[in-house]
Amino acid sequence: MFQNQNNISLQDGYEFIIKHVSGALHFKLINTLLRLGICDILDDGVPRTHQELASIVNIPEEGMFKILRYFTFHKLFTENEVDGITTFSKSNYSEFFTKGHKLFGVANMFSSDLYYDLFKSTPDSFFGNSSGVPNSMNVAHTWDLLDSESNKVYFKNAMNSATEAICEEIINKVDFSQSKVIVDVGGSHGQLISSILEKYPSIEKGINFDLEKVIVTNKKPTDPRLEHVSGSFFESVPAGDSYILRQIIHDWSDEDSVKIINTISNSMKPGGKLYIFDYVIDNNNYQHDSLYFDMKMYHFFHGQERTESQFRKLLDQCGFKIDFIFRIGLVASKK
Repeated sequence: MFQNQNNISLQDGYEFIIKHVSGALHFKLINTLLRLGICDILDDGVPRTHQELASIVNIPEEGMFKILRYFTFHKLFTENEVDGITTFSKSNYSEFFTKGHKLFGVANMFSSDLYYDLFKSTPDSFFGNSSGVPNSMNVAHTWDLLDSESNKVYFKNAMNSATEAICEEIINKVDFSQSKVIVDVGGSHGQLISSILEKYPSIEKGINFDLEKVIVTNKKPTDPRLEHVSGSFFESVPAGDSYILRQIIHDWSDEDSVKIINTISNSMKPGGKLYIFDYVIDNNNYQHDSLYFDMKMYHFFHGQERTESQFRKLLDQCGFKIDFIFRIGLVASKK
């Protein structure tokens, strides 16, 4: 007979199980919510009944009510009843799921059918020594999924959103005033490097470096100091005195990360600095975001988020030492 040593009731145990196995349904409900555009409709601040909303998006009233009730519980909407009539309104969180919000690209990609399909092979990544994504998605490498134009749009919009979320904090907390030539390695659309150049007129040149398939989709720079350069960070990167790796090496194993950082080291001017913006896992204070991304990077690429000690060990192999760590990232300089 089962005996619970922790005095947790079977009912509590059941609820704990349900909470931890309902992720797939929640994922798909977010996807449904965005496809219907309910947050966009309610963004004008006007309370509406579920019947009104069902009529606007042309779905059955019962289904609409269930969606609204579910996401009211999850703080996306507020529910009010006056004279027996129940209405739903936006909450403080609703705007993050509207098409006009800076973070919509993240919400849209992370709840997309593409992402759902990517996670179907998660067990394969843990049972084997490589990512399960390529076999399940019929590509040689996970990054090859960007060869699809629709996937490329998803990815670029998500990167835009992610950069929007962190760009202002980076600009306000990190001092780039001593930089003359700064290179954003894997900089995608170039938004971060553009913002840095805007704040620091003293910087002579900013280089946005990425794969050709990414660079060719970027608009022509309006700042004459900004240059888009294509190439592979496993082969060579443009010369500079400051380099940025924002959410890059978490895609790669330690072996490949050493190769990337050494490529940068070979082009870095004496006394240069490397700015790494990645999650730093705190073994004494685990956080959902860093652990979620750690699992995701492992599944997608057999990459990882790292602890401070792992970063120190990694950078030491490349001749760098950590100068300081911000909440938003770390800075390393050549020894």
